[in-house]
Amino acid sequence: MAGHSHDGPANRLAQEKSPYLLQHAHNPVDWYPWGEEAFKIAKDTSRPVFLSVGYSTCHWCHVMERESFINPEIAKLMNENFVNIKVDREERPDVDRVYMNFITSTQGHGGWPMSVFLTPNGEPLTGGTYFPPEDKWGSPGFKTVLRSLSDQWKKNKDGLMARGQSISYMLQDSASSESGEVPSPKVLLQKCYNHSVRTFDDKYGGFGQGTKFPKPVSLDFLLYYYKHYSNSTSGQSALKMLEKTLTAIDNGGIHDHLGKGFHRYSVDRQWRIPHYEKMLYDQGQLLTIYSNCYKETGKFGHVIEDIIEYVKKDLTHKLGGFFSAEDAESYPTHESNIKGEGSFYVWTYDDLQKALTSEQFQAFSSYYGVEKNGNAPPGSDPHNELTGQNTFYVGKKSIEKIANEMIISEDDVWKLINDAKQTLLPIRDKRPRPGLDSKIITAWNSLMISGLTAAYGAFPEKKEYLQMAQNAIKFLKQHLVDEQGRLLRTVYSDEKGENVIQM
Repeated sequence: MAGHSHDGPANRLAQEKSPYLLQHAHNPVDWYPWGEEAFKIAKDTSRPVFLSVGYSTCHWCHVMERESFINPEIAKLMNENFVNIKVDREERPDVDRVYMNFITSTQGHGGWPMSVFLTPNGEPLTGGTYFPPEDKWGSPGFKTVLRSLSDQWKKNKDGLMARGQSISYMLQDSASSESGEVPSPKVLLQKCYNHSVRTFDDKYGGFGQGTKFPKPVSLDFLLYYYKHYSNSTSGQSALKMLEKTLTAIDNGGIHDHLGKGFHRYSVDRQWRIPHYEKMLYDQGQLLTIYSNCYKETGKFGHVIEDIIEYVKKDLTHKLGGFFSAEDAESYPTHESNIKGEGSFYVWTYDDLQKALTSEQFQAFSSYYGVEKNGNAPPGSDPHNELTGQNTFYVGKKSIEKIANEMIISEDDVWKLINDAKQTLLPIRDKRPRPGLDSKIITAWNSLMISGLTAAYGAFPEKKEYLQMAQNAIKFLKQHLVDEQGRLLRTVYSDEKGENVIQM
């Protein structure tokens, strides 16, 4: 993908197919892909391993690359003292899962980029997620961590090797220690319901009081519970939690109200400001829950059409498979040389005012919470990347209130808003697009196929939904089953998503 350092000579990652690994192919870091070669070198040279795990559309992965992995001083520290391995978590979820278990067990939380220091045998020693290059926020920077681990290794290699082995044993014991009687399905169902009630955000929908992920599996559970207990108070409560959350996701900035589809998650409790990457697995799972909810309630039909239109337009290979994701970052203009978080999606107040008629601007800006100085809530933009920028989300003003203020009908307000969208979308489409991760992953395609079949079940007259699912199935059979009949995880397309490159 464009936007990463291509000035230096290519390293080993230039031979890889993963878009994420290729982003790092010209780093001065002597990266190895995951495999026996890297660990053999570590053993032969008696060096610890630095493992960095991420994915191509991850904002903080890009930040750490810009700050550390293209920094010659940091690269020198890494190359002289460690064997450095890069892993695409979407390509190797098994590797990601093992070491994320370690990080969450020791740090209390996880995320990407995941940064783990290992023994030459692959046993974890310590780690974290994103490290700034210098000491910051009361925590050690990446340079400090590298120097500290290198010094410890030189002074006490045997002790660290023993520690790594001990940590591995503890993780294995923890994984195998879950025992006891398995509760009955009815008891388990009630436990899950009670947990949902306990963690539900009554004010804004979703679960928890901070960062909001859609959590479609949790929403699927609420619908399942409602269908089994629809005549009970708890069943009705499950439906209310579900509908409140689906409405909040639909109205929030996590929803791309211009180009359609959904971003990965919201950084704030109100669902307003997202991290702007768009993932296929979110589209597929949200399509399923919105479709199944529509079949029960008759609500959210417009969201079903919205998701499918986005995936068809921006994430579909010409032969029928579905691409993995679109990046969070892009260049603000075609002349820019530094990418920005959400640059493709955000608007200044003045740019909107110039693009729209006065009536369109009044209706659109009132409905979507546009503000002169930008609409990122306090605390949602700690690095001031969205200063003066607006992300569209349904604000506090209802259509009725806007109609009263403008002294027009509600239908006229909707027409002004929709006309504004028709004006703004072509303008946005002329901006530099976020990078496309053109990997085609069997599991994620299957989630999208499931969503399409659910949508077809909700709208059986929409034969095109069924056709999209059938085209994707045909693609998987042709390109993701090898000669022995084994199902492959991934094939790769070129950067424009035009050709299939067999794994």
